[in-house]
Amino acid sequence: METNFLPGRTFAHFEDLNRQALDWSTVRMEQRPQGKAGLIPAQAFEHEVHFLQPLPPCLPAPYLLLERSVDEYGYVAVDANYYWVPGTGRGRLTVCATNTTSRSRRGPSRHRISPGPRRRP
Repeated sequence: METNFLPGRTFAHFEDLNRQALDWSTVRMEQRPQGKAGLIPAQAFEHEVHFLQPLPPCLPAPYLLLERSVDEYGYVAVDANYYWVPGTGRGRLTVCATNTTSRSRRGPSRHRISPGPRRRP
């Protein structure tokens, strides 16, 4: 997308860009072979859609909303880490942090990979 869709593209606003991207990906590129394997995205999705399973609801939320203030150098402290905040405005802001405690209780995520069709070179 970075090398084919964006260069030279003009748009009036983000909604216009999103509409153009949707048209480009679903009309122009959907049936076109991609990469060295010549994989066609629409056919790959039709094959894999039968193996998709809905994700269970994530409780508690996978992130934490933290109220923090920006120091005079432009950094926000979260736990033992400091993150730079772009811009000149300083003050209070809300930081979205990964909730590592909820992730560790459930263990790592596991996903089954569908057995795709074998292609010979």
